[in-house]
Formats: sequence, C-alpha cells, structure tokens
Amino acid sequence: MHILPDEIIVRPLESDDGLRRWLPATDGGQPTVVTKYTLAETQQPIFWLDDNDQIWAQTPDGVKSRLYRQNSRHAVKDIVVSPDGGTVVLFVERTLHVRRALFYHLADMGSRSAEQDIDHFQEAVLTGSFLPGTASWVTDQGELYVPWENQWSFLNEEHLRWKAPEGFQPNFVSPDQHYLGYVKRNDNSHEEEIMLVNVMRDRSLLLRRNQPTALGGYGLGKVVSVGFSALNALVAVGFSDGYIEIFRIDGDADAAGILSLGFVRLPMGQLILSDIGIPKPKQMVMKFNNAFDRLLVFHDVGDYRPGLNGNGTYAMSEIYLAELA
Repeated sequence: MHILPDEIIVRPLESDDGLRRWLPATDGGQPTVVTKYTLAETQQPIFWLDDNDQIWAQTPDGVKSRLYRQNSRHAVKDIVVSPDGGTVVLFVERTLHVRRALFYHLADMGSRSAEQDIDHFQEAVLTGSFLPGTASWVTDQGELYVPWENQWSFLNEEHLRWKAPEGFQPNFVSPDQHYLGYVKRNDNSHEEEIMLVNVMRDRSLLLRRNQPTALGGYGLGKVVSVGFSALNALVAVGFSDGYIEIFRIDGDADAAGILSLGFVRLPMGQLILSDIGIPKPKQMVMKFNNAFDRLLVFHDVGDYRPGLNGNGTYAMSEIYLAELA
C-alpha cells in the first residue's frame, strides 16, 4: 500500500485558455463508479466550462469545440458519452422534475478543420421523478436510456425497457454497455445485492457478498465502485464498509449462484464529531491493473473532521487476486 502525502492542496483545474474543468453534480447522490480494463481504449473527451457556463469538449489531441447552447443559464447536471466517443448528451436542469437532454455529434472532432461551435442535433424533454446517483447512458447509435422508477427507459416513461427484477432498482451500466447493474438493499443488514443483466446474452447474474458488514451503521453496505476485467471475465464489487469481493462471471453460472474468487477488507476511517468517532463510509475507485490478476484501488483512509482544509489521507492499494481470502 502506498500512502499519498498527508496534506493535499486542491486547486481549480484550468487550461491555458482560462477554462475550468466541468465536474458532475453530486448533490442528489454519489453515483457508483464503474470501470473496465481493455487492451485498446477508445479515448473519451474531457469537458470544460467557460465564463458563460458554456460546455467545451476536448479530444485527446487537444482540440476544443464548444457544445453550443442558446441559453446557458441552466446548469449542466450530467454528461454522458457513447462508448465510441461519437455522441455526447448534456443533461440540463430546468426544474426539479424537468430536464432537457441535448444531443451532440462529435465524429469530426479532433480535426484541426473542425468547427469551433457544434450545435445539438436533437433535444428531448425528460419529466418525472429521477433517481439520484443512477446512471443514464447513450449508445453508439445515439439512443439515450434514463432510469425511470424500477427500470431504464428510452428517453421517457412511454418507452420502458429492461425492467428491474423484483425488489431491485437500476443503478449502473458497464462501460461497454454489455451489463446493466441493479441493486437491492437488505433492510435488516443494510447490505446491497447486485443483479447483473447481460443484455447481449439475456442472462441475469446475482452477486451477493459472502461476508457481512464488519461495522454497524446505515449506509456501510452500499455499493460504491465496480470494476470489470478484460473480456468481462471478472467483476470486482466495492462496498462503503471497505469490503471488496471479486467474482467470475464468464462461466455458465446463473442468478442462483456465482463463483467468488475471494475478498479483502480495506481499512476504514472515522468521522470525528465533537471528539466522538463514528465509522465513515468508504470512498473508492477500482480498476483492474492487469488483464485478470491485479486490482488497483484508490481509496480514503484516516480520520476526517468537518471543516478542516487538507483533511484526510488517501491510499493506492494494489490487490493480487492470488492472495485473496
């Protein structure tokens, strides 16, 4: 385990043009972080904000194009990109229950002759009660799916698809969009189970942790990070109590049982309130660091005291699957 410096100074990310990095809003709930190891990754654009709150997309070669909006008064709450990087959708909040989805085509980006401004080619109005912290996604063909009650729907509630199994709620999508992830919370243990649905093979896989939460407290069994290996052969699931379990999902197992390759528990930090320490829900991002045998985890450790600058310590842990319990 490699511990980063105790004191980390955070500054706004700026480019040479004076733009600031766009970051998604998390006030409605922290989404599950999902990664996948691939031998050849498709580079995704990164996004910037200018002084007028217009969004700029930057391709890997450094070319920036403005995703023009006639009215930039409303904040961009989320941005989703298709796996091939060719379609971008901006979610613009209008009211508590109404959002606009603006579609942009980026196929020509990266060329020095590309237009500086790109206009959206489609707009959709989304209404209803949205699930905070839940992923929307857009396909390479430009089809947008958003979470609606207990399923994902195509644009809105009139085109329902992939209904969740009983008791589960839609939560995340694998980066290649081969797997949909649904979660269900156990009201007694507060632990969450995952149902993976392979949309390519029409197969459901139930991932249930083999060890209970080591600490009491609401929210300590929540799924916070998921990592897929090459070929989607393995999946690692990380929970907010520091528990990580790795499953093999490329066999003939069905929803009744999955092969677990083992688990590990990462150290927990504490939230200090009035000199009393309570377990702090774990934050982590995981990614397979090799095709199948190593998992890299960036996570928080140490004690946290509200209101202190430079508060907390972070660790980078490399987990070898051969050494799992």
